[in-house]
Amino acid sequence: KDAVERLALGVKFDVVIVDLKMPGMDGIEIIRVLASSNFSGGVILLSAQDERVIESARNLACAHQLHVLAALSKPLQKSSLEQALVGMESAIKSHADTGNYNVDTNDLISALAREEIVTYYQPQWCIRSGKFTSVEALARWIHPQKGFIPPSVFIPIAEEDEDVINTLTYCVLEQVFQDFGQWVRNEGISLLISVNLSAISLSDIHLPEKLEALSNRYQIPCTSIVLEITESSLVKNLVASLDVLLRLRIKGFGLSIDDFGTGYSSLEQLNKIPFTELKIDRTFISGLSHSSASKAILESSIALARKLDMCVVAEGVETKEDFDVLTNLSCDVAQGFFIAKPMSLESLISF
Repeated sequence: KDAVERLALGVKFDVVIVDLKMPGMDGIEIIRVLASSNFSGGVILLSAQDERVIESARNLACAHQLHVLAALSKPLQKSSLEQALVGMESAIKSHADTGNYNVDTNDLISALAREEIVTYYQPQWCIRSGKFTSVEALARWIHPQKGFIPPSVFIPIAEEDEDVINTLTYCVLEQVFQDFGQWVRNEGISLLISVNLSAISLSDIHLPEKLEALSNRYQIPCTSIVLEITESSLVKNLVASLDVLLRLRIKGFGLSIDDFGTGYSSLEQLNKIPFTELKIDRTFISGLSHSSASKAILESSIALARKLDMCVVAEGVETKEDFDVLTNLSCDVAQGFFIAKPMSLESLISF
């Protein structure tokens, strides 16, 4: 009660540690209070309840856009608390408000014309071979006045206009083909390159021919490109997309179902579309070493992918503990800050 009153008076705290089961007001009610007061500090959840209740509480707090540093079981271990507090600064920074950039569609169109959208690459580690065998291409907006504008801000803006998202998509794809075409010719390097594809772009029936033309122009085999499609976006336009996806696959492009496990009909998607890669969403990977539920989901997903002859990529790998679990479960590929951060082509070549 005292803490709630202090929050109401505007008292600032760096961290709030919330037990879930308390007399008078439980932890779920406190989460609601923290959200309504726009609490910007870190939140650590604590409980003797079973693991799935604790994990659901974490999901609720994240849905309220609170900065959850950890969800810990009782009895509380000093080392677990220390680890959560050490991650406080980076966690809060990564969850910083993205609504204050004040950019719109016209700004993005101008940015594309001025070539402010650049492509960064995040290395992916093949667990089985112990080598870097692939990368994901990621669009970045470097604004001359506002600096780095994250994709979580400008991608939704682009998707409001079909012409803008298509222009952005082709801009990134051409950069990718150009970068790696030059690298392959000069160094003989061979990597798989993943590129995100908006579901809106799948309405372009000429997309397979356009990508094949890029492949021929820059001498990059279609089989070296993996196109990532978010499963939740496919649900909205599955029939229209299937024609394009099938022809892309026939031409040799790989197809990855991105954010697997977060949509409503994952298994139906796998049955209808010839995906070659299954990308596990970071919500199942973060804290994997402490979550038996996430472990079980990941293990089942890997077994399913094996049956369907698909590669499994785990994104959002940020700790050695989570990486070790992926290794023990025989996951194919790991991607995340523990492996490497996204970087420019020049940095990637040096890397």
